[in-house]
Amino acid sequence: MAYCQVSNACAFAERIQRVPQGANFRARALPQRACPARQPVVVTRAGETMGKTMDSFKRNSRASVRCNVGKTSTKLQELYTTLQVADFMTSPCISIRPETTVEEAIELLVTKGISGVPVTDDDGQVLGVISGFDIISLDKSPGHIDRSDGMFPKLGSCETYGGDKKQMWKDFIELKEIAEFANSNTVGAIMHNAYTIGVNATIVQAASIVVEKKVHRLSVLDESGKLVGVLSRGDIMRATLKALQTQIKEADSDDV
Repeated sequence: MAYCQVSNACAFAERIQRVPQGANFRARALPQRACPARQPVVVTRAGETMGKTMDSFKRNSRASVRCNVGKTSTKLQELYTTLQVADFMTSPCISIRPETTVEEAIELLVTKGISGVPVTDDDGQVLGVISGFDIISLDKSPGHIDRSDGMFPKLGSCETYGGDKKQMWKDFIELKEIAEFANSNTVGAIMHNAYTIGVNATIVQAASIVVEKKVHRLSVLDESGKLVGVLSRGDIMRATLKALQTQIKEADSDDV
């Protein structure tokens, strides 16, 4: 069984048709762009499935290619759109206030076994979020930020980034911002921006934000903008598992 090495089955088929009759066809000569999910490519000739790999396949007659992507992927994506954030979020959820002390926040995260928590005002409006990373960056924790560089990175620092000055300055500024609040005593001083989503949104919308923004959790808001839950990466994984299991059951029932 060979794997599609072009962007789609049509382009793959077009490449095969260009190979002179009787010539050796090598898959490595194709552009190295894998098709979605690296789905198996079935090469057929005169209705017969060829069990050979593309490295040794000799084209003696017109071949056709079928890439098994469309139907299954479409059904799965349609299934994802039926899954609602409200069905997988943690609700009611824990939240803390900006005036909460760092010690209280540490105790809460440890005793509840969670890695982050939203910060809200008295009306339930989300102000930010605090995570374990925010806390272990403080002077109160074992880890510490090196403050010896002053206003600029040390000479030669760029070499450790392979000459990438942009990435070097990005990391330097982020660490300096962390160091600036390293001796803070309350949550309000060290919390960072929270990403939110509406309670009526779909898992597809929520997962897209998590992937794009590279965050661990979303604060879920009701119609009035108040916090009603938290959706974590783990919750999205549960939704994904449910969809995959449903798809397998439907496929099994179709085969009966």
